[in-house]
Amino acid sequence: MVTDFGTNPPLKISALWKDLPGWLDAAVYSPRTGRTYFFKGSKLWRYRGFKLDYGYPKPLTRIPAKIDAALYWPTNKKIFIFKDTEYWQWDELGSYFTNIPRKISTLFTGAPSYLDAALTWENGKVYFFKGQNYWRLNDQLRVERDYPLSTAERWMNC
Repeated sequence: MVTDFGTNPPLKISALWKDLPGWLDAAVYSPRTGRTYFFKGSKLWRYRGFKLDYGYPKPLTRIPAKIDAALYWPTNKKIFIFKDTEYWQWDELGSYFTNIPRKISTLFTGAPSYLDAALTWENGKVYFFKGQNYWRLNDQLRVERDYPLSTAERWMNC
C-alpha cells in the first residue's frame, strides 16, 4: 500500500512507546541523557529507547499542566518547556526547573507565544511552529530575516 507517508502507513505512537497515551501535548529527546520525554496534561513519561523508565509517569509539579511545546537546546544542554507566553529551563541531570517562568520574548527575540511545537534541527537551528507558519532562530536565539514562512509550503513541501 502506498500512502503520502511512503510504503508504510503511519503508526500509533503507542505501538512504539508502550503505556503512552495519545494526543500528547509535547515530546522532546535529550541527546545528553538518551531519554525521550512525553508530556500530557499534568503528567510526564520518560523513556530510554522504547522502554518506560521505572516510576513513570510522574506528575508535573513545578510547571503548569498542558504545556505547548518542548525542545532540547544543545548550546546549554537544557530542555526548554513552553506554555502560553512563558518558558522554563530544565536541567534534567539536576532534576530542577528554573523557579520563575520567564517571558518567551526575553530570550527568543521575535518568536511567537502560544506555540504549537518547537524543536532543534540537525543544523543546530531552533524552529518554532504556530498555526500555519514557522520561525527559524539563529545561534543568538533571534528570529532570522524573512520569517515566518509557511509550514505547508516550505517545511512540508506541499
